Amino acid sequence: PIRLNSMRDLGFYCLFAVALVPLLSALGGAVAGSGLGHPFWVGGEQWLLGNAMAHLVVTPILFYWVLRPPNPATFTSARFIEAGLLGMGLLVTLSLAFEQEMRPHAFGETRYYAPVPFMVWAAIRFRMPGATAAVALLTIFALDAALVRAGSFADASAAEISNRLQHFLLLRAAPLYLVAVLIEQWSRANDSLRDSERRFRIIADQAPMMMWTSDTAAGCEFANKRWLDFTGRSLEQETGYGWLENVHADDVQRCREMHATAFETRVRFQMEYRLRRTDGEYYWILDTGVPRFTRDNTFIGFIGSCIDITD
Repeated sequence: PIRLNSMRDLGFYCLFAVALVPLLSALGGAVAGSGLGHPFWVGGEQWLLGNAMAHLVVTPILFYWVLRPPNPATFTSARFIEAGLLGMGLLVTLSLAFEQEMRPHAFGETRYYAPVPFMVWAAIRFRMPGATAAVALLTIFALDAALVRAGSFADASAAEISNRLQHFLLLRAAPLYLVAVLIEQWSRANDSLRDSERRFRIIADQAPMMMWTSDTAAGCEFANKRWLDFTGRSLEQETGYGWLENVHADDVQRCREMHATAFETRVRFQMEYRLRRTDGEYYWILDTGVPRFTRDNTFIGFIGSCIDITD
């Protein structure tokens, strides 16, 4: 796939495209080079880092900006403004970091970290498209400085320049992609959860019985349309412990105690109580609650259904 949407995708990509394939080609290249009189290990290292950096830097840029670029139609005006500010910040800080007139110094100098906040901003807010664009700009500026032997590339041999450039880009591109993929995976999980919740609420509103869900603190977080029509109250009024306001005064304490016990033990419960309908009359309700758990067995509350058993 040309999208790295999860840690699994990124892990497999780095394992095969960035590590194993460059390693195999580097071994072949080093053997061929040694036959021509070049040092085996030096040639192999240069070949490995060169191929690995190409797949780490260039290939993701092709994925996200050539093969399937972002659709501008999906961007809002605020998004365009944010992208513009981010781009200007990156250009200014990269120009400062790779200024050609500055004296030679180590990459650890403070100005080389000036673009980092903007690169992290790109990865968090724009995910992999933002991260790859930031890495592309960083690579252009770093290559230009290396070609003219400016800054930390001054007074260095070609082999030293290549080595410095590769390590510099590796230590910035890899963590940035990691952040972007983690944000992407987290966002997709949240989107999936919200979509699942939305579908559940649509189905629950069409159900012929009253339904509700609660949070981990035992407070109501959702009541379906059937419940709201029965009580004549809004969802905001029912959330938390607001639903108890329509329970008969003689049944409130018992309902509280049974709810508390069920949430402490996290087991299915069933109880009967009187609930006031929209016309002011009280009706006997049979309420059944079942605990909800995630796939990793994390408790997230209860889901329940109610039926009128007055007759």
